[in-house]
Amino acid sequence: MNNLITNQPKIYEGNRLNFYNDCFPILKKLFDENDLKLAEKIQLHSSHGYDDRGYAIGLCHPSRYSSDNQTRHITISPSLNGETVDNTIKALGTMAHELVHTIDNCNNHGNLFKTNAEKIGLRGKPTCIGAILEGDNASVEFNDFIVTNVINTIGCLPEQALLKLKSGKGSRTKKIICNKCGYRNSATGQKVIEWSQRGGFACNDCGEYHDDYDVYFDGASQPATDLFEVQFNYCD
Repeated sequence: MNNLITNQPKIYEGNRLNFYNDCFPILKKLFDENDLKLAEKIQLHSSHGYDDRGYAIGLCHPSRYSSDNQTRHITISPSLNGETVDNTIKALGTMAHELVHTIDNCNNHGNLFKTNAEKIGLRGKPTCIGAILEGDNASVEFNDFIVTNVINTIGCLPEQALLKLKSGKGSRTKKIICNKCGYRNSATGQKVIEWSQRGGFACNDCGEYHDDYDVYFDGASQPATDLFEVQFNYCD
């Protein structure tokens, strides 16, 4: 794999969603070469995804969940690390896994899914089949395809990972007290994580941008957490 890298790997100039959208026609070529027809309408998202089993690094939603009853929406988690060759291959392995689900509306990990995934070079157990970098079960052909057609052309997946919330911590609204003016702000857990990693936000009352907030992440009756500490206490 490494011997196929023609130059010092560069980082893609753009955000993750643009990167995945630019990778789509490249991956589609791999599917086409193996006589695998993807769904006509596919929309990609770089976002945290949850289903009835909990958090997932990749999800392909059945078209019945789309407003037009036709589009397959695919989410790829920003918790995947970027900026290296190995990380890029693994992230695109996740994307390819989800694309396989769009073939003939395959919404499970049965024999048809496994067969189609292996045709494009993915390896592993059906539920987590993807890009494997080393070992006897390495996805050599897929990895080489990504190096040649993605990393050597448009570059590596940009940006470091955005941490995900621990299970059950993301959807409920959190009380956030501004220690400058005493105002009670509120936001979802995921938004609080983003503010914690960013280093603050502007209070909705006094308008001052700062990080001096008390966050009641586990409920109003529980001890508060400093905004800056949230990212360390409530992320996996």
